[in-house]
Amino acid sequence: MKLFILFTKEINNLNIDKEDFVLSYYADIITDGNNLKVESGYYENDSYFEQVSTHFNNFSSQLNTSFAEVFESNKTIAYRNLQIPFKWIATINELLLNNPITEIIISDIVLNANYLPYYESEGEFTRQLLYKPFDFLPDLILQYLKSNHQKIDIVLLKKRSKVGLAWRIFGRRYILLFLKFLLLLVKFIKYKLGVRTVLLGASNNPEILFCSRGPAHLQYMQTLIGEKANYFTHVAEGITSSGQSISYLKTKNLAGEYYLNLMSFGDLFFSLTETLGLIFKTLFLNKTTFKHLGANLNLNSLLREMVIHQFDVKVYERNVERCLKNSSKLKTSIKILVTPEIYTPYAFVIAKLAKANNLKSLQVQTTEMRIIKRPNFIYCDKFLFSSKQKSQELIDKIPHQAELGDFWGNPTLNLTSQELYPIERTIDVVVYTQPRVEEEYDHIIISKLVSLKKSGLPIAIYIKPHPRELRSKFERYGIDITVYDSATSIDDSLTGKHLAFIKHSSVDSLILQNGRVPILYCLITKAARLYKLNHLTEVYQGTITDIDELENKLLNINLIREDYAKFKTEYFEFFYSSKDYRVFHEHLIKFATA
Repeated sequence: MKLFILFTKEINNLNIDKEDFVLSYYADIITDGNNLKVESGYYENDSYFEQVSTHFNNFSSQLNTSFAEVFESNKTIAYRNLQIPFKWIATINELLLNNPITEIIISDIVLNANYLPYYESEGEFTRQLLYKPFDFLPDLILQYLKSNHQKIDIVLLKKRSKVGLAWRIFGRRYILLFLKFLLLLVKFIKYKLGVRTVLLGASNNPEILFCSRGPAHLQYMQTLIGEKANYFTHVAEGITSSGQSISYLKTKNLAGEYYLNLMSFGDLFFSLTETLGLIFKTLFLNKTTFKHLGANLNLNSLLREMVIHQFDVKVYERNVERCLKNSSKLKTSIKILVTPEIYTPYAFVIAKLAKANNLKSLQVQTTEMRIIKRPNFIYCDKFLFSSKQKSQELIDKIPHQAELGDFWGNPTLNLTSQELYPIERTIDVVVYTQPRVEEEYDHIIISKLVSLKKSGLPIAIYIKPHPRELRSKFERYGIDITVYDSATSIDDSLTGKHLAFIKHSSVDSLILQNGRVPILYCLITKAARLYKLNHLTEVYQGTITDIDELENKLLNINLIREDYAKFKTEYFEFFYSSKDYRVFHEHLIKFATA
């Protein structure tokens, strides 16, 4: 019996028998053998947590202040990304323990144990950048096999070039760094030479600076910052973003400052030179590695990519600092910085700036998250969860961080009653999609809806992509669907709709807060059922666990609509104790002025 571990789509020349096991990097590969999949989700293992955390802390303690800040602010993401490779190893280990496998065939590999990637490789929702499936993971698996299963024959079908990997590393590190610098420089120059965006200025001496890095952040906090005069917003964007955040802020008539108004050439130049200086200094650090399950991990390689990623963070830090210091109103009135960043180094620099300016700082949960053991992700004075359950989970699972977490109410929640949109001839449905999170199931849902539409069911299909998704993902459906711009707000995408489709996403709280569109929870994947919100029960009509249930739900949509009002009320009480944005605001002001 054999185990094939595939990192290629070229499988025609492989002699795979029916009793053989196949683990493929690509979900769409089907062979004659037992096709298995490494399940998405976290590698929850106490030994892994303790060992990796210990080595991370020891490594950080040996670094100077500049390197230590980089590593500390990025290690939570590094820990998460490493969980995917070790999920592979755990899956392989279980197969070998329970089956008489005598030979393992690895399709493609680069024999380079010194490489440990950080960003846009494994474990992230962003697209992979100049990264091949065989660049890192196969060698890690090979190290594990050699250390733990010496009696099993290992066959390496194709040894890929180390030179090719070296070029990809050079491109994803150094060419990327200069490309980011040039893109930001061009964006900065074009903005300065064009018509500058003027937003509403600070009024009434705002006490709270909300630091946003994208339209999703603004949409989440819109109810709060739109109705209360105590807020001012710093609006930043990704390097390749095209003004989506600023357009949103102008449309909603919210007070704030745009980061390109604040940026200077010096910000870009000094951020680049600092980054290059740190990269150069990494060459002189003592090599630090550690092993887990026999697999060797090079922390110097990890740190180098962290440093490169930090260029964006340095630009952002200088920008927020200038926002605080340039305005005489903000300089004297701001008492607290609020960031929606959860695991990223941007939260770290917000906390750092707050301390340097004798201000308080808060992290606010704006997306669905699972509380598991992981390196510290709470950098600010407090982390505010979006529900009381999440706050309790922190107490139960990570007790040493419990005092840093709290629940003050949900800033998206408005308990003002809203009527559902009436159905006339057509059922208008909107599907909320996600990048890299079981994307094939987005297509399963959409394809089923298109099929029902073509069979005569009177439905109109709208797609609301995630802000990180491209419209090209949905080109295959042509005129059968309408795709919103990714920057379209949740409220705007819900206007006039009769049913909203989600798999598992924090967007459901925004839909519930809107109040006018019932939700159909598509729990058709293992991950969706794993992450399902525990308020979902079989009692609520708006839940399916099999795509074939969809037609019946649409034909009986009135049952969902009738059940939705009760579901909403129970949801708000269960998760939020019916504490809406007004209660959240009162707690926030008390904390800021205490």
